[in-house]
Amino acid sequence: MGVLSLDLEAKLSQNYQILEFFNLVFSKDKLVNAYLFVGENSYQDKMDLFVSINKTLNCVHNQGHLSSEFKQPCGICDSCTWIQNNEHPKTPLVLEREEGAKTVKVSQVHKLQEELSQSSPYYRLILIPEADFEVFSKHPANALLKSIEEAYPRTMFILFARAKETVLTTIRSRTQVLYFQDEPQVDSVEVSDKIFEVYEKYKAHNDFSSQIKNKLFVDEILKMDKAELIKFLDYLVEQIELSAHNVKFIESLERAKRYLEAYVNPRAALSSVAFY
Repeated sequence: MGVLSLDLEAKLSQNYQILEFFNLVFSKDKLVNAYLFVGENSYQDKMDLFVSINKTLNCVHNQGHLSSEFKQPCGICDSCTWIQNNEHPKTPLVLEREEGAKTVKVSQVHKLQEELSQSSPYYRLILIPEADFEVFSKHPANALLKSIEEAYPRTMFILFARAKETVLTTIRSRTQVLYFQDEPQVDSVEVSDKIFEVYEKYKAHNDFSSQIKNKLFVDEILKMDKAELIKFLDYLVEQIELSAHNVKFIESLERAKRYLEAYVNPRAALSSVAFY
């Protein structure tokens, strides 16, 4: 039995794999501090999952316990009731554009950061319901980077977007991307014949975290130029099975991409990948 709300299985019947993923990471204490939910027409599924996560983290019966010890939210304590009715005084904190505005403002990010600097007995979830770059543009996004990278304890950012590609790379690379059903997962990254050939050659081993230790594999992907190597890592992230076992590996692939984008030597960037 999972730790999210009992009714969520029926609500997320089209995105059950994501529900299963969160139940796994809760059970293994592998929650990360930022998730990106992508999907063009799946707002309700995203919101149902967000509310359920918030309840689980803040239910009075789960306070003081590791996430691996969490139980399903009771639904009747003050925190559960407040969250269900959108009346909780401290969570979620929502970062969205003001009425009539086209984008989120830097001043709103600063206000959020000031709120996060205050101690709270609750687990704070920050919701960014429009993380697409047209709304969550470069300046507010850059202002928030450090808050995501060095998140306060008991703080989680969850961002909604139409697609991974509509989110600024600086933000996207600092989140774990979860694809809702209407977001195609296969071949969403345009790849060259070379990238596809290398992927097909090694995918039979079905464990790329082990392949990163394979000198022949590493030497082969290092023959790619920097742009192609970044695309290969991006493609690999999309193809890897979404599971708690792979969380650390996926995070380290994203970290290697950031190093490459910062002009770190490719071999040195790959050495940051878990299990290398």
